[in-house]
Amino acid sequence: MIPYKQLLPDNCVQVSIAAILDLPLENVPHFLYMLETPEKWVLALRQWLYNFSIDLVRHDGHFPVSGMYLVTGKSQRNTRHMVIYQSGRLLHDAHPDGTGLISIDSTYLLLPYNPSILLIKP
Repeated sequence: MIPYKQLLPDNCVQVSIAAILDLPLENVPHFLYMLETPEKWVLALRQWLYNFSIDLVRHDGHFPVSGMYLVTGKSQRNTRHMVIYQSGRLLHDAHPDGTGLISIDSTYLLLPYNPSILLIKP
């Protein structure tokens, strides 16, 4: 994970995706800038992740897993925000204040389209 910090007030999704996938920030689109509604940017993100054979699976509320995952919710600044969690705890908040969330609305898991790629081959 690359611990990027936000350079724009609304690019937490772009920064979180780049960080969790170890990608250069400039290689990840600014989905919230391109598409204003959550339904549209989530669909665009899912389509973009398909190029990496990754699916984005959303769960309501906090759905902790042992690996890294994304959560969205309300920040202390009273804005919607996305951060990276690992094993039920805040791993990285890209906002300069790094305070995380005061409530979690959704969990987003990044999963391979073909889980067999995770198997170790002899």
